[in-house]
Amino acid sequence: MLRTSVCLLAGARLGAAQGSLSDDVAVLLAFKAHGNNAQADGLDTWVSGGDPCGAGFDDPNSGFAHVMCCDAYSSDYDYDIHGYPCTGSNTHRVTWVSLYHLPVDGDVSGLGGLTQLSHLDLTFTAVDGDISGLG
Repeated sequence: MLRTSVCLLAGARLGAAQGSLSDDVAVLLAFKAHGNNAQADGLDTWVSGGDPCGAGFDDPNSGFAHVMCCDAYSSDYDYDIHGYPCTGSNTHRVTWVSLYHLPVDGDVSGLGGLTQLSHLDLTFTAVDGDISGLG
């Protein structure tokens, strides 16, 4: 079980500006489809045809739960969301995923397709694998 957080701060994107929001949705749905992830609290909001960067782009509790699509984040950590709150506009790409303390598993490299990701928190999950594909 991974016991540390993979946390990338705003401004440091994982990959070059490539792909699209539909690619981001495909990555999230593929990750959810692995193991028992579909049973994790909030991942029932991750649905085909859904939009993680829609009306709830700046709220990890609406839209696709545990996901935000902001171009800027506060430097003040928010313990309620286990991350840095959105302070910017909608990027229309997934930039923030926090699966803190959720019963999720799988290979972290599967999230490497989220090329605009700047915050990833996998603290107290069973996600493992090689993180080099995230960089």
